[in-house]
Amino acid sequence: MNARDKAALHETLCALLANASAALKDSPDAAVRLGTQARAVAVALRDRLNIAEADLLLARAMLLIGQPREAQQALTRAMPVFVTLDVRPQAIRCYRLFATLLFEQNQYSHGVAMAREALTLPGLPRADRARFHLAVAVGLGHLLNLPAARETMERFALPEVEDCGDPEAIVELNYMMAGLEAQFACIAGGITLDSTFGMERPPQMRTPEAYLRAATRYVRRGAPYRSQVNRDLQLWTLDVEAWVCGLRDGVGAARPLFESAIAACGKEFGRVACKLRVDLAVLYRIAGEHAAALEHLEIAGRMPEAQAGRPRRAYHFERSLLYDALGRKVEALEDMRRYAALNAAKTTDATAWHAMDTPPQQLRSGELIKLHRELSRHVDPAFLRNAIRFVEQNVNRHVSIAELARSAGVSSRTLQSAFRRFRGVTPAAFVRQVRMQTAHEMLKSTPMNIGEVALRIGYSTPANFSRDYRRHFGVPPSRA
Repeated sequence: MNARDKAALHETLCALLANASAALKDSPDAAVRLGTQARAVAVALRDRLNIAEADLLLARAMLLIGQPREAQQALTRAMPVFVTLDVRPQAIRCYRLFATLLFEQNQYSHGVAMAREALTLPGLPRADRARFHLAVAVGLGHLLNLPAARETMERFALPEVEDCGDPEAIVELNYMMAGLEAQFACIAGGITLDSTFGMERPPQMRTPEAYLRAATRYVRRGAPYRSQVNRDLQLWTLDVEAWVCGLRDGVGAARPLFESAIAACGKEFGRVACKLRVDLAVLYRIAGEHAAALEHLEIAGRMPEAQAGRPRRAYHFERSLLYDALGRKVEALEDMRRYAALNAAKTTDATAWHAMDTPPQQLRSGELIKLHRELSRHVDPAFLRNAIRFVEQNVNRHVSIAELARSAGVSSRTLQSAFRRFRGVTPAAFVRQVRMQTAHEMLKSTPMNIGEVALRIGYSTPANFSRDYRRHFGVPPSRA
């Protein structure tokens, strides 16, 4: 290829990328088509950076049209390029999008970890710091408890938003806070939601009306900035506004808002349309109009966007409640079984993460381990935290289950049960995980050899240590 041909192709590439970026606002399907063409041209030019640019555009567009797995594949290709070449704005965008994708696929723990890691990036703009704090709050709300989510928004995200004045960050914060207050209203009013099912009721709650007044104030604060943000975010705010209206004034008052927002989504923004349908179905269910609720829920369930982890979980939960109310007990039980399986996947992801049962190459920094311990304070009972502390303080020797139970002040049976419930493993397995993780950190960060590390964590011979290390990590300790 001569220089003139390369110049012509590069000009075509720039035009395709610009058009794809513009199409993201109103026509993500067109953005996918243009982004695919741009990527092909960039590959022909062997232009590594613009291949990554095209992949990032494709990831953003595919998420909007409800293809999270394809979006993650594109993002996985793009992110290492931007990080390696230190292209900061695109790297930050990759972190944000990755956190969103992980949430969409039910992997809240890893989404929180991704957002928390992004907060350690040097020179992070205030608007992006606010968004990553909001992402952490979203994950906390799904994994741990709503008070922790609120505290994260108020203590960390709000000051950043007030300082940066970015319209998108202002809209995201206020409407997320509105949604959070609406969830508190549901808990206070005894309304069952999939997002709060099984959560411990926070102490000293206010009335549902007080929470809904707060939610309305947040909607009003964000509304003046709504015209300045992208279409996808605008439609999401319409969903929050309609949801708050429905809880406050009833489904009859909210229905026109939902119908208008669904119509505005068209075929381009199916992900938001799916959520609108589910939320409208929930309001009908709250009002006791179960047939109407089931009708809207089934429309949502047939949408391609409903197949991802988070919307599918909500769909099966709601349908189980509706089937039960309509006397269809067998079908209700089957849907609750499917919901439980999806929820167990989320819980397993969380407990494995809290237990640091992640392959070492996925633990990106010591900050993640600190975050595991910090977040675990919100979910583990005190006696379990005492047992975990005892394990960490006695990593240099064998700890029996009986000894561990005595340190926690409970019976061995209670301790076994708590470890399985909150950590997803037996106490013995947890002890091994802590010992192996400690050994791994020693091998990576100290000059000690394998024999010295083995002795430090209570092994009598390096051979036994090497055997267990290989079983845990899949590689010998010499490759740590």
